[in-house]
Amino acid sequence: MLTSKIAYSFLAGNSPKVPWFKFVWNVYTRPTRAFITWRFIHNKLPTDDNLRKRGCFVVSICCFRRKQYETSQHYFLSCPVTYQLWNWLMKGTNKKVDCSSIHTLLLCRVGSGSKMVQQVMNSAILHTIWSIWLERNQRYFNGVHRPMESIFNSILAEVHLSFKFAIVKGASDMMDYKVS
Repeated sequence: MLTSKIAYSFLAGNSPKVPWFKFVWNVYTRPTRAFITWRFIHNKLPTDDNLRKRGCFVVSICCFRRKQYETSQHYFLSCPVTYQLWNWLMKGTNKKVDCSSIHTLLLCRVGSGSKMVQQVMNSAILHTIWSIWLERNQRYFNGVHRPMESIFNSILAEVHLSFKFAIVKGASDMMDYKVS
């Protein structure tokens, strides 16, 4: 007898588990934010380098500094302008954030701090990626340049909202909120 469970098991197969899955797809991060991170991990964002690979001929330049060729790696991890966001996150949390690759960025907090702290840090990283992509699109398509303080505040608001959806809740003890 063929059941949907058997059919699903056959079609899904024994696909390998990826270590970053639970950090990207979770109940406390909106799917739109997770989807941008997922596309970044798989190098599927419509940046100039990916558009060229697909046959579109575009003049490529980073919309933040206008000095570098546009790639996902550059925008999210190595651009001096977006590095300000990562530096702000490191100073605000007193944690080292490894921006050498998307995988190290997502997995750098594993086992550090309480589960709630890990969820808040994870949310901050995903929302920072989302904010960088949003800012890139605003500059690229609309010519709108938001000040860094505005981007910081939008990340904080998103993290605060995500915290309300977090599975693990903190106690009233302030030590639970300590990240270091």
